[in-house]
Order: sequence, then C-alpha cells, then structure tokens
Amino acid sequence: MNKLLLCTVVWCFAVCTALSQQLPLLSQFQESAGVLNPAAISSLYFQYEQNAQFTATHHSQWTGIEGNPRTSQLVCEILMDGFDPVAPIAGVYFINDQTGPTGLTGLYAKFGGVLSDDPYEYGISAAFQFGINQYRLRISELDLRDQETIYAAGDDNVIHPDAGVGLFAYKRFGESLVYGGVSAPQILGLNLNFRGNDGSIETQRYRHYYAQLGLQYDLGNYSFIEPVAWLKFVPNVPVNVSATLRYQTPSAFFIGLGGTSASSIHGEAGVILGDRKGFDPMMRIGYGFDYGFATYGSYAGPSHEIHLSYSFNR
Repeated sequence: MNKLLLCTVVWCFAVCTALSQQLPLLSQFQESAGVLNPAAISSLYFQYEQNAQFTATHHSQWTGIEGNPRTSQLVCEILMDGFDPVAPIAGVYFINDQTGPTGLTGLYAKFGGVLSDDPYEYGISAAFQFGINQYRLRISELDLRDQETIYAAGDDNVIHPDAGVGLFAYKRFGESLVYGGVSAPQILGLNLNFRGNDGSIETQRYRHYYAQLGLQYDLGNYSFIEPVAWLKFVPNVPVNVSATLRYQTPSAFFIGLGGTSASSIHGEAGVILGDRKGFDPMMRIGYGFDYGFATYGSYAGPSHEIHLSYSFNR
C-alpha cells in the first residue's frame, strides 16, 4: 500500500457513506480507560490507591505505510475519594490524530461522580464529557489524477462540539476486583462539509458504543492477573472485540498478551517506578505492539504504542 492507495481510501471515505471504525484506536486500552469511558476509574487507584494521574500516550498504526494513522493523547484525571456519598470525578484530555491528509485535534473536560460510601471497595459511577474538535482536510495533499478538480487545491478545517457519556461499576471480593462499564464517547453524530473552490467534500461520522469487562485477580505481594475485554460497536458494522490478559509480577514489571476479532494479536510490557504502597508518587512506562493477520496485514505493517503515567495519592 503506497501513498496513492492511502489517499484513495481517504477519498472514498469522504464521498461515500462510511461504515467503519472512525475513532482513534488504542493498544493498551486499560491505560486509557478514562478516555474510552468518562466514568471509568483508573486501574492505578484500584491497585495502589493512586487517585490522581497524568498520562501521555502515542500510538502509531500501520507503520509500514506512508501517512499512517498517528494518535497522541495527554490526560489528567482525579477521583476525590474523600467525599461521601458521591465522590466527584474530574479530568481533562487533549488528543491529536492524523491520518494522511485528514486530522483531528480536540480538547475535552469530564465531570461525574461515584456513588459509594467507600469508593475503594465498590461503587457505581456516571460521567459526562464535553469537548471541541477541529477536523482538518489537507486538500492540497490529495494525490488525484485530475489536479484541476475542485478538490485539488486549498486546505480546510471545521470546528465542531462533541460530547460523551459513560456508566461504570465495580466491586471488590477480598483483594480481587470485578469491574465493567458502557459508554458512548461521541454522542453527537455529525456531518462535516469541507469546502472546495466550487463545491464541497462531505463526510459523516457515526456514534460509537463501547463496553468493557475486566477482573483483577490478586496473587499477593502486589502481583495479579487481569483479563479485560473491550467491545466496540458501530451501527451496521460487525462488533469488534479486543481482549488482553496482563500479568503484574511481584517485582515492578508487567507483561500482557491479547488479540482482536479483527485478526490481530497484541503484546505489551512495562515497568512501574516508585513505591507501590500507594502513598508516594509512581511512574508507569508501557509499550504495546499489534500485528494484523487480515488480508491487508502484510501491507499495513505493525502498530506501536508508548504510554507514560505519573500518579500520586491526593
């Protein structure tokens, strides 16, 4: 797959009804739970009682092609667990996504709460997120056969608001934890019109619906295994399922393996720096790798993701 084919795909997306995954994909989705579901509680809180965190993620998809999708995120989240009976949730995140000549930059804020008199042990949470996005189309970069067409000159961008909603629930059984949630991170479906010299390019974005289910099974001495499933649903498209099994060793290292129903495999590894007793700041560094075995896999190439988090108890 070369630049011409990639631009052809983008062109088809622009002029046809798009029935596909349109939101950015992530490899280490446990680390970005609060982005995928605004009501989700960070795993660092469940594991180490760290209720505030700053995270940075960069995902490079299909690295074998020019103009491949690249997504960067900066996230700040806090759970004010000292309040009763509703512990407030708040956060902000910045996202930048670029695929060939198309791109998105967004800024979001989320607000919600956990209904519980002991948020560390159990709770039901709900949250909303609100944001503003800039959608970009670099029309000058489209590799068209007829450079005299109305779409062959100039660039354009569209500013549009966005909103999301999520529900999340969890319960401890001893030192182990069961959790799950549902979310619609983009409830404002929209039609985008990019203006050319004598006309417009129209695209349509569809609502996405997510569901997550996981278990942290405690093995003692700060170690555990964590199977997690993430379901993604878009109308008129087969449900996509991603599953990962992560093992946190008694030392500072963790590893994980998984796959998706879209014929791809996933591997991850990382390290935790700092005291894991939950009182001192900690840093987590993770790397994720994905490779697809679908018919396009040999052309698209693997995906890589780097995740950094700094957390503390506030």
